[in-house]
Amino acid sequence: MKKYMKGVIVTEQGKIRVVSDIPLPSPGDYDALVRVRSCGICNGTDLQYIDGTEKETLAPYPTVLGHESAGEVVALGKKVRYIQLGDRFIHTNLREDTGSIYTKTHGAMAEYGLVPDIRAIMEDGYTVEEVPSVTGYGTRVYTYQDGPLVNGKIGADMDLITAGVFQSLCECLAAVINFSVREGSTVLIYGCGPMGIAVMRFCKLFGAAETVAIDCVPERLAMAKTLGMADLVINFQSEDVRQILGKSLFDIVIDAVGSSKILIEGSHYCKPAGSIGAMGVLRRGDSSFDVQRLKNNTKLHMLNLPYHSFASLDILQEMIRAGKINPNSFISHIMPVDDVQKGVDLLREHKAFKVILTF
Repeated sequence: MKKYMKGVIVTEQGKIRVVSDIPLPSPGDYDALVRVRSCGICNGTDLQYIDGTEKETLAPYPTVLGHESAGEVVALGKKVRYIQLGDRFIHTNLREDTGSIYTKTHGAMAEYGLVPDIRAIMEDGYTVEEVPSVTGYGTRVYTYQDGPLVNGKIGADMDLITAGVFQSLCECLAAVINFSVREGSTVLIYGCGPMGIAVMRFCKLFGAAETVAIDCVPERLAMAKTLGMADLVINFQSEDVRQILGKSLFDIVIDAVGSSKILIEGSHYCKPAGSIGAMGVLRRGDSSFDVQRLKNNTKLHMLNLPYHSFASLDILQEMIRAGKINPNSFISHIMPVDDVQKGVDLLREHKAFKVILTF
């Protein structure tokens, strides 16, 4: 008898629904089956997938949503050697062929998911290019994440509910590393959502001398000062950004919102040879601009999709153990998956900061 599981699907543009007829995935030879305990709603891409404004990685509707899951291994494929029952992972996946009418846009917002034993796959003689076909997860999981040599295993001491924010934190930590924030750097950050504030926090932990945050939501600007450790916050709706910044220039300017307008504007606050970092996901219809409008002698660093985020996972966990990062601080709401529509509404109304769904 075929088994099914509960999960969140986007049925059509603007509409989501919790269903109970997603086929339960069976682990292949190199797969571990993970029981998902939590999954964060991504304030960026998940909302864009629902709205249909992010096309690069969105599969056709109806599609299983989610990529910020966390859970523990409950079954193993016969060739799995380096994953054990009870191991904990973030970022589970479904195969491209879900065995149903549903596609998967990552597909982690479901009761169960899969992770690969990448070490065993490579040890058995498969090439990097063959890994996607061996797992069946599709090329997207590898091409814009870390490459097929890293997965999202976390320690047994990590809480599986708060681990629903680990994916976001890893992406922010990896961005700070990739943007080359270091001791003494000066950084201007546009956007005080969970990603922007996490970036601010990591910048400070990496020794940034000054961080300035720009947003228009008073509550989030307050969080930027406390949680993000920003030295200065500016409300662009009630304050004159140009007047406040004056002639200040920064080593690195980061767009954590996703706007070509911000990339152009932000470049003019870069020091000579400084970098404007594109971290926020650009919406459909806002993915091009006249490069001549960028400030001369500045560098545009594109990082709209995560790069080496899992490679930063061990660093993140050490920061958590050392008390430098508290994942709970980035979470405003924890609710059962059946309340996903409520969670999405709260995020859109700026009444929630980060929502974690539980299974």
